[in-house]
Amino acid sequence: MVTCLLRISRISLSIIVVIFSIYGLIVNNQEVLPINLFLLGIIMFSFGISELQQRKRTGTFYMLVSALLFYGVLKTALLHVH
Repeated sequence: MVTCLLRISRISLSIIVVIFSIYGLIVNNQEVLPINLFLLGIIMFSFGISELQQRKRTGTFYMLVSALLFYGVLKTALLHVH
């Protein structure tokens, strides 16, 4: 049940990231980049949860990558606050 929910959320978030990326490329809008990074962080976090449930060591790597993505989003958001 939980793995099915994680799979559905990963697929839907991946579709949203692709849509935002295509929008940013077509319109030449760089303001959607922090949103993409945040959503990619959520996707990597869900990968980490599913890997940890399966007792694989790569789950901690996914958690680390998601933490770095969240750090990048926070840093980008704080730089653009006036």
